[in-house]
Amino acid sequence: MLVPVFVIQLLVSVPHYLSLRAGLGVLVSIGAACGATLLIVYTLLPFPDLYVAAIALLLFTGFVIDAGGRSPLFSFVFLVAMAVLPVIAVDSLGAASALAWAITGAGAGAMVIVWIVHILFPAPASTLRPEAHQPDPRPREQQWQSVATARLALLKTLIVLPMVILFLFYDSATALVVLVI
Repeated sequence: MLVPVFVIQLLVSVPHYLSLRAGLGVLVSIGAACGATLLIVYTLLPFPDLYVAAIALLLFTGFVIDAGGRSPLFSFVFLVAMAVLPVIAVDSLGAASALAWAITGAGAGAMVIVWIVHILFPAPASTLRPEAHQPDPRPREQQWQSVATARLALLKTLIVLPMVILFLFYDSATALVVLVI
């Protein structure tokens, strides 16, 4: 189920052909997101209070990355890993590790499909031109944007975190699907 979701995310966020280096960078970032999540899981699972606090902090970080608009695919994968892997790990650390590998494998499969799509349907020349450089906003505007970004990330964290906590403490077969959506 994750391969089509990743393909859509890649095609929407990267309208042009990705080089081999960029594609490998995407795969490394997916692996890093899953690895960081597993590190938190293996380290903090025995300490429920710290476990929930770390998940909250990392969800907030993912939402800040997402609100910044720098890397939509990375923020998506990071948020999926942060929301799903800790919930799965409560029942089985092995299942969480297997899911992390499945997410990384889905990312690899998505990259191959995106490369094939871009070969079969190349981007029009108008989308390949670099955009004109926009001057940086004034410092006060940057500060306001940072506050707005943090506020939006906090709001999203406060919406998602209760669902993650609910699924952490109450076993549910629908947790994976609900948290990915």
